[in-house]
Amino acid sequence: MPSVSSSRDTTTRITTHIADTIITIIITIIIITVLIIITIITVITIIIILFFLFFFIVITIFFFTKTMAVIVDGVISNINITNITATKTAISVQKWMEERLDRLMEELQQELDSLPRVALEMQQELSLSERNALGLKLRISEQATVVELRQI
Repeated sequence: MPSVSSSRDTTTRITTHIADTIITIIITIIIITVLIIITIITVITIIIILFFLFFFIVITIFFFTKTMAVIVDGVISNINITNITATKTAISVQKWMEERLDRLMEELQQELDSLPRVALEMQQELSLSERNALGLKLRISEQATVVELRQI
């Protein structure tokens, strides 16, 4: 009977070996399935994270550009206001200078117009002084003549 027992042992061993192989294949399939599921979940999570990161970056850039646009617009407005103020100030100063120059020109013209009158007055004073000098000279001559006559 050794052959039946040995054949049974061989059959049992083969059956055990087949059962072990099937269990190993099932466990391997389960592990691979779990790994595939974990990989899919990880990929989906990474895609979601990247989507939110991209969304956050886009929103940040949008608000940053909006903020920068508002800041630049404010700076340009201030520059325009400064330019307008400077232009108005320059125009005011120019008008004031023109008015001042016009007044000075009028005063100078009045002075120039009064010069002939002043010259005439000075000439009249000079003529009067010459007449006074001639009169004084004549008196001196008369007195000299009187003195000479007394001496004679």
